[in-house]
Amino acid sequence: MVQARKAAFEKSLPDVKWFQQKLTAFGFNVAATGELDAPTKNALEAFQMKYRQSLFNGLPDHETAAILDVVTTENGFRVKPAAP
Repeated sequence: MVQARKAAFEKSLPDVKWFQQKLTAFGFNVAATGELDAPTKNALEAFQMKYRQSLFNGLPDHETAAILDVVTTENGFRVKPAAP
């Protein structure tokens, strides 16, 4: 699953706001500002340290996007329920 999504994200990387929304869905407290601010970079780095140890620099990239997308989908392993 990750490899297929990685290929798609190599063609078109989501914007920072997408990463912030996915990080929030995963459980990080990140505001959806659309800016690559310190809280976003810290959350990305923490996520990368746990799920992609080969590179954890806190910067959005296609591999991090693919992993985040997989783990925050309904078939992923961690999804916050939608607000009523």
